[in-house]
Formats: sequence, structure tokens, C-alpha cells
Amino acid sequence: FSNVVYLKGALFVDAGNIWNFKNTKANGSLDSTQFKVANIYKQLGISAGTGFRLDFSYFLIRFDMGFRFKRPDITVNNGWQFPNINLKNLFGNNEANRRWRYENFNFTIGIDYPF
Repeated sequence: FSNVVYLKGALFVDAGNIWNFKNTKANGSLDSTQFKVANIYKQLGISAGTGFRLDFSYFLIRFDMGFRFKRPDITVNNGWQFPNINLKNLFGNNEANRRWRYENFNFTIGIDYPF
């Protein structure tokens, strides 16, 4: 709609994590969320996605879809999700496929920019 709303697109990549400075395990075993400089690259989560924005000039509505490419909380394949991306996981209708989509995809609706 000319001069009322503008449709804009977005591509994004995000990397990060939340760490603890102290070991939070009661038994003293290794805590995967404890900050250690040597393990930063192993503990980073990576996601990417796309979306579109409805820009009304005085506010913006965002619709974003993201996918978690690397999950530091999983040890299989060092957390990388690439080996599991297949048509069965993407479109399958059984409980395991639905759970995989639920754990790896994220759809977000937001107002104004996220930062």
C-alpha cells in the first residue's frame, strides 16, 4: 500500500550462548554452561533465518523464521544439525519428526526492531 506500509525483507545469522562463571553441578562434574575460554567455539549456538517486515513508518511488525544450525546442548555431531536435515524431518508427520521441528525451528512475531 503506497505511502501507508512498506514491505521489507531480512536475512539474519545469530551466534551466542549464555554461560555461568561457576560450576552449577551439585556433584562437581563438568558443567556444559560454565564459561571457559578454551571451549567458546564448542559452546556457541548458531542459527540463521529470514523474515519480512511491515513498516508503517511510525512502527514496524516483524515476522521471522529461524533454524538452529548448531546446538551446544547436544553432543551428537558436536551439536551440528546438518546431518539431520532431510525431507522426513522437515515434512514427516510422526511424533519424532514433529519434535525435531519443534526443537530446531522458531517463528517469531515482534513489534519494532529487536535491538
